[in-house]
Amino acid sequence: YRVAVISIWTLTLGFMLIAGAFGLWAIQFSAESESRRRIGQLVETIDYMSDGLVALDHRGRITAMNPTARRIAGLKDVRRGPVRGCFPSLSDSDVESILSSQEPMEFERRSTGSGQADAVLRFRSQPSEGMILLLISDITNRSNLEARNRSVARLQLIGHLVRGVAHDFNTLLCGLAGHAL
Repeated sequence: YRVAVISIWTLTLGFMLIAGAFGLWAIQFSAESESRRRIGQLVETIDYMSDGLVALDHRGRITAMNPTARRIAGLKDVRRGPVRGCFPSLSDSDVESILSSQEPMEFERRSTGSGQADAVLRFRSQPSEGMILLLISDITNRSNLEARNRSVARLQLIGHLVRGVAHDFNTLLCGLAGHAL
């Protein structure tokens, strides 16, 4: 009788320990899931930002997008697919590096959307526990301004070079003209 009681108590305590561990795991899982869901809701309601904000899961699938990100991507409704489906300018290696990095990243890509003019997008990622926030900025105007400034600088350099050559040529002509008389 005593062995049976000890065996029953041992089994009961063992099952209670296993049930407690599963209970703690379930609480942690539901808390993380609820946290990601609330962050997704927050991201979708942020409509005052000039930059797009996208929440990604650990597989690179979009869980939430704010209205600006939908406008940049050219979408009318929220699409819960892979991030490359909404932003085709991202390569597979870009998405892989975003998903695998534990540090924030930043890179720029030229986007050629269907029916849209070329745009330059800056992607900045912020990884966190179980999700990644991706901030997307349209920097087309700044990029065009930088290209214009580079062209102006090249023209100025050519102007300085031509001015120097003309000055040297003028000096030679003055010397020749002075000795010719």
